[in-house]
Order: sequence, then C-alpha cells, then structure tokens
Amino acid sequence: MLKIAESGRYRGRLTYGYRRVQEELIKLDIHLSDAVVRRLMDELNVQVSLYNRHRNCRYSSYKGTVGKVARNVLHQHFNETVPFKVLHTDVTQVRLADTKWAYVSAITDEASKEGSFSISSK
Repeated sequence: MLKIAESGRYRGRLTYGYRRVQEELIKLDIHLSDAVVRRLMDELNVQVSLYNRHRNCRYSSYKGTVGKVARNVLHQHFNETVPFKVLHTDVTQVRLADTKWAYVSAITDEASKEGSFSISSK
C-alpha cells in the first residue's frame, strides 16, 4: 500500500485515495474491501494531502455559535390554541435581477395557521 501511495505522489504530495489504492491492489490480485483499505491507509497514515480539504484545514465559513440562542419554550409541541400567542417567522434573502437584494419575511400564527409575509429591498 505504501508503494502504491508513493507512486501517486504529485509535487511531493500524496494523491491516491482508497479507491485508487484498492484498484491497484486488485491489479496485483489482492482483494480487500474498501473498509479494510481505508482502515489500513489510516493506520499507515497514508492520506490524500493534495485534494483533501478537511485534513488540509483550508477555508471554512463556520464561525461557531454566533449571536444569542433563544430558549426552547415550545419543547417541540406545536399545538397552541390561543391566537397570536405563538408565531413562527423566517427571513429569506433573495437576489433580484438588477443585482440588488430583497428580503422576504414570513409570519405564521400557530393557532389559526394563518400566515402573512412582507418584502423589502435594499
């Protein structure tokens, strides 16, 4: 496996993933399942370094928990009978044809299931 992985080096980086390694093993008449090939490659620390974004720590837009998290007062029981006591809302951003943005805000009442929405643009 190490020889196969080393044969796939490009600019000093490993480029063969488990599928290519497994394919080369089959050519050598060594038949292993993909799970075994992945496990052995992990144990030998032979991982793709050129195209593997997760291992390379490249760009990630995740910034953790941003803002305030509201308390879960409904506890997933959506059966309110009093109007305007529980309202569901969502805001969606939409790009218009003239490259401007519009914001669609929808509000639904839990008791009557009536909804309304408004659109604003900037």
